[in-house]
Amino acid sequence: MLTGAATFFILCLLTKFFIVDGGIIEGPSMEPTFTSGSYFIINKTAFYFAPPKRGDIVQIIRDNRLIIKRIIGVPGDVITIKQGAVWVNGIRLPEPYLPPFTDTSLLGQHGEKDYTLHAKEYFVLGDNRIQSSDSRIFGPILRSTIIGKIIKL
Repeated sequence: MLTGAATFFILCLLTKFFIVDGGIIEGPSMEPTFTSGSYFIINKTAFYFAPPKRGDIVQIIRDNRLIIKRIIGVPGDVITIKQGAVWVNGIRLPEPYLPPFTDTSLLGQHGEKDYTLHAKEYFVLGDNRIQSSDSRIFGPILRSTIIGKIIKL
């Protein structure tokens, strides 16, 4: 038989690992939406009944690190980086969350590049395009690497 304190501890652990968690932003890759040192909550149940969608800010696991990025492309999309902007299925993506005149170029490259997303693949970018390691570098991510949806505090 569990004591009240043990039951509470177990419920807290279950909540942290399967329902919600919190964290602190580290680094500038999501500025201006999030600044380094700001707090967030992660909803780990957000995608149990509906898939992630374009515009969602998510926590993903990449190279044994937890990072935060914005979903730009979903399965079936063709993402093109050209003319300093993001194009989804041939239409320039409006990005009102970015400062005016933000340049989305291929890091360290010139020209344009297409990414065709297959089943369970997502294309993610940081909002601070100059200082973000994202799908422009490591390519699309798999759905299985998405931990949950970020809620800004």
